[in-house]
Amino acid sequence: MNMRFSVLGTLDVRNADIELMLTTPKLRQALALLLVRHNQMVGIGELITELWGEDPPARALATLQTYVYKLRKLIEEANGDTAGKLLLTKPSGYLLDVSGCILDLREFATRAEKGRELFEAGDNEQARRVLAEGLALWRGAPLSDVAKGELLTAEATRLEEWRLQALQTRIEADLALGRHRELVSELREFTRQNPLHESFQAHLMLALHRSGRRVEALQVYQQLRGQLVRELGLEPSPELVRLHQALLASDPSLDRPATRQVAVTTESAATFTAPAQLPPDVADFTGRRDQLAWIERELASPTATGTSTRVICVGGPPGIGKSTLAVHAAHRIGAAFPDGQLFANLRGTGPRPADPAEVLAGFLRALGEPVDRIPDSLDERSTLFRTLAGRRGLLIVLDDAVSAEQVTPLLPGSRQCAVLVTGRLLGIPGAASLLLEPLTEDEGVRLLANVTGQRRVAADRAAAAQIVRMVGGLPLALRAVGVRLVSAEYWPLRKIVDQLADPQRRLDILRYGDLDVRASYDRSVSRLEEPAKIALVLLGLLAAGPFVAAEAAKMFGSDEPAAEALLTRLVEDHLLRMAGSAADPEPRYELSEVTRWYARDQLQAALGTTPAGLLDEEEGVPSVRGPHGHTLVLLEPGDGGVVHARQVRMLGRPDGAEAPSG
Repeated sequence: MNMRFSVLGTLDVRNADIELMLTTPKLRQALALLLVRHNQMVGIGELITELWGEDPPARALATLQTYVYKLRKLIEEANGDTAGKLLLTKPSGYLLDVSGCILDLREFATRAEKGRELFEAGDNEQARRVLAEGLALWRGAPLSDVAKGELLTAEATRLEEWRLQALQTRIEADLALGRHRELVSELREFTRQNPLHESFQAHLMLALHRSGRRVEALQVYQQLRGQLVRELGLEPSPELVRLHQALLASDPSLDRPATRQVAVTTESAATFTAPAQLPPDVADFTGRRDQLAWIERELASPTATGTSTRVICVGGPPGIGKSTLAVHAAHRIGAAFPDGQLFANLRGTGPRPADPAEVLAGFLRALGEPVDRIPDSLDERSTLFRTLAGRRGLLIVLDDAVSAEQVTPLLPGSRQCAVLVTGRLLGIPGAASLLLEPLTEDEGVRLLANVTGQRRVAADRAAAAQIVRMVGGLPLALRAVGVRLVSAEYWPLRKIVDQLADPQRRLDILRYGDLDVRASYDRSVSRLEEPAKIALVLLGLLAAGPFVAAEAAKMFGSDEPAAEALLTRLVEDHLLRMAGSAADPEPRYELSEVTRWYARDQLQAALGTTPAGLLDEEEGVPSVRGPHGHTLVLLEPGDGGVVHARQVRMLGRPDGAEAPSG
């Protein structure tokens, strides 16, 4: 009896009526990845990343091998001695061959492709039937009961987007068959679930119009436009605007059912040539209207000229919302790239940045390239990617990049593609740069209200505004505070104000679950060289406000050129910002308030005491271990709150020469 695997809903494995009980979460996770990549090799590194993320245990490989062994045993018990024929070991990974099995994903792929072909051929009746059969295989969100890491999250998002594409084609077939009245209630539900999905909104407008409900159709447009302008500062798409104008003019062409070609191509029933890899959008995205409009003009404007790939690099300090903005913007402009969206987390702030060759292998698979035809070398993979991308209109989002060397092989070469990069501003030739600033007070209060609740913030807006000012308008900090307030539903906002005023608790208050400002800074600071790390910690002892390199040099116990080099390094990583103006006689620098909190927190952790307690001591002098084994000794508070360093070797000077004492 053939085995049956199901992933379009909960994960289910059966042989006839016998269900295989997979209770270990990571065992289910590994099987899920093998199933969504069925008949393709899944690399060992990919499986380890999916199961343990960026910091796998020392015995990750041995544990993975144990999981594969258990999977084989389970399949063998359920299906005889065929386990070794289904789950194959390859030189650098594993392959689950489901050719002789039933997999709901593969059945859906066959029907989705056949339905699309029938629709394009004008056979709307058969197209509708076949697509409805495929959509009936869905029992809920894909892999809804499986823990998902980075790869499975992307795969689930892609499958859900594929379902929406099939659903949209089925609706268009229904409209072409004159079934507009039956569609209205269904489309009402779809638009409720996907309020910013302009295609569903357009279908609803058309179905209402053909049902003799033109006023309601116009109301749908007005409601959508109001939401887009209010939340995103954007107007509806040109296609939706044209439909609205046609409704106003009672254009008779709207009454004639007509098919519309689907802009998705699939080279085979089991591959996806229109990938949709974007992570889920943030429903309560707040602010950044100007930046969103600029990204849309730069990347998606039909009037843009030139022959090179359009690239935007988004930079900014930790927690400023670079990734959130990029994903939100990509969802907004995704329709301008009919051949799909690719996404990769380059892990630039992690201990092991992503290998461009592995990222390209994933991109090539997503574009339908057979595994056995993917070249081995980085250069060959990059060339093949540019060849495939040259025939498509793709939007590519590269999150958390660390260097131009990491990003350059991942760039397509055609004008019809566009790329959004987050992380450092890398200086990629021809790329436009966007440096994110903190949210304004009004934007910060709106974000806090979106997370916490409108009424709660409205009841004490002054406290909400004070929280925004105290955290410097940092979106990550505001989200952490907002979720904390949601969990403590009877806390007044003033309680958070009081807690943030306590130097010992600030960063602890800005942590809730995965929303962790300290951890975000830790990841950024971890890639700094030791002298720059020490420099950042020492800068936290300066009085608030702008300062010049001479002040930093005195703090570091170094000369001004050495201090300027360290300050420049911190500016490059967005841990320090330039202040003042070009008219100033010399460059001025400034730490954000949250960066200052972090620097002092690190110093306290290193010394075991608070910065305010650093006074002259004859014995047991507090110190921080520096590079090359020397010690930074902090002794006395000086004028303006500056704590001078005495007996400090010059930072960045490995020759052991003593710096002048403080």
